[in-house]
Amino acid sequence: MSYLLPELLEGLVETSTMEAVNIAGVQSDSRLVKKGEVFFALPGATAHGDAFCAEAVKNGAVAIVSDREVVPCPGVGVIVIEDVRKIYAIAAARTSGEQPRNLVAVTGTSGKTSVVSFVQQIWEACGISGAFVGTLGIGANGKIAEGVLT
Repeated sequence: MSYLLPELLEGLVETSTMEAVNIAGVQSDSRLVKKGEVFFALPGATAHGDAFCAEAVKNGAVAIVSDREVVPCPGVGVIVIEDVRKIYAIAAARTSGEQPRNLVAVTGTSGKTSVVSFVQQIWEACGISGAFVGTLGIGANGKIAEGVLT
């Protein structure tokens, strides 16, 4: 689904002067930005995402959202907001479609991967579609895609 930038951020930031650029999606990893996406420059533990704006633009970002001023790139709008993580979460939810009705989170020292796998299998046996995210990756429908984070 495609959005206009003001529609994507409506109710989150002031959009009256924002250019109506078509948005293909949102991304916070500059290496994964695709043409037409908005890059959210998030503060990190060791680096700030604004250090990677040039790479995001090179990969096709049409706008940058950050919590501080960044060096502008020609043709790419920069939006500065206070809580960039919150706005990114809401924008990501808006672009990713309907969210699951039920979510289960498992925490602890050991056994998390087994527990989420068991829950997913029980749900499937009951006719409830389910998926899991864990150390092994992302699993659904009897298949597992390797993940990079847990």
